[in-house]
Amino acid sequence: MVGIAVGTAIMIGSFRERALKNSERQLENTAQLLAVHFEQLFRDFDAVQITVGRQMQLGISSPESFKQQMGGRGYPTSC
Repeated sequence: MVGIAVGTAIMIGSFRERALKNSERQLENTAQLLAVHFEQLFRDFDAVQITVGRQMQLGISSPESFKQQMGGRGYPTSC
């Protein structure tokens, strides 16, 4: 009886360790996937900001040119 109890305890401990290692590996993989995903989102966000900034710099040299350009795209010209 004692042998069966000890064997069962060892098997339970082994299964527990294996389950913990598998869960840890899955969490690490999930964390890596999320990190890559958010890194890509931040790169895309930076690219949009840079593009908008460049577009704003290209033709806007004065408040009048800003009003003219924005008025030409359906925005009111009076500020």
